[in-house]
Amino acid sequence: ALEVELLLHARQHLLDLRNRLYLMGQSEDLVPENPERLDRLAHTLGFEHGNAFLAHHEQIIETVRRLYIEGLERLRA
Repeated sequence: ALEVELLLHARQHLLDLRNRLYLMGQSEDLVPENPERLDRLAHTLGFEHGNAFLAHHEQIIETVRRLYIEGLERLRA
C-alpha cells in the first residue's frame, strides 16, 4: 500500500510538472536550467525557489528508482 501511494504521488507530481512546462511554453520533458525560468516554474508549483523544487523533484525521482530496483531484486530472488 505504501509503494502504491508513493508511485501515485510521483505520477501526480510528474503530470503537474508536464502541464506547467507546457503552459510556460517549455519542452514537456525538460526542467529548465535557466534560474529565472526554474524559479518561475517552482513558484507555479508552490515552492519558494527553484532549488526547493529541484530537491523535491530529485527526491521523487530517487524514490521511484529505488522502488523499481527493489522490484527487480524481488523478481530475481
